[in-house]
Amino acid sequence: MRDTTVNEIRRTAAAVFRFNIESFLNSAIISARAQLIYDCILSLARQSMTSEDRDNLLIKFCREITPPQLQDKINSILEESLGNSSEPIPLIVEPT
Repeated sequence: MRDTTVNEIRRTAAAVFRFNIESFLNSAIISARAQLIYDCILSLARQSMTSEDRDNLLIKFCREITPPQLQDKINSILEESLGNSSEPIPLIVEPT
């Protein structure tokens, strides 16, 4: 199983997000990959947009940086975190 590289995460963030990724230093994070993902998600949280748009971008980003063999896991995590019983998370999320 191959992990997603820092460069792949950067390219995905540039393609998915239409804003600059800010740096949110966290001394508890020692992995460059984890720090970059953390920065991307917190940068997304600071953007002015609807909750639905923010959730859709988060879903798209998480799915795109997750290796194929872990897609079922990330879908379960996203479903637990963002889904509700009346509206399942769509399998394909198109940016609005």
